Amino acid sequence: MVDPGKVITEFNGPIRHVRMKGMKNYYPFAMQCPPGIPGDVVDWERVLSTLKMVGYSGFIELVPYPWFPVDFPERALEWAMNLAAKVKIYHTQDEAKNISNPESF
Repeated sequence: MVDPGKVITEFNGPIRHVRMKGMKNYYPFAMQCPPGIPGDVVDWERVLSTLKMVGYSGFIELVPYPWFPVDFPERALEWAMNLAAKVKIYHTQDEAKNISNPESF
């Protein structure tokens, strides 16, 4: 299995863009899924912690697909904000105070 934290730390050059897509299993037979749902094999806390450690300060894109639930945008945003709070990535102090406990969908 690929270790995303290792890939991030060993990447040779600045990271310009990050897309968050959940994966049920890894290649060659991977199926993309909403990030953070049961069965998603990606360790998202490690991914965000490692991005923070290497100084990434860009955007993170949550990628929707037609087969994702219709409420994916709202649920994914809440999930991502809670995950960011768990690894202590905040835009403002007020935002940090308003984040609930991280939970997957």
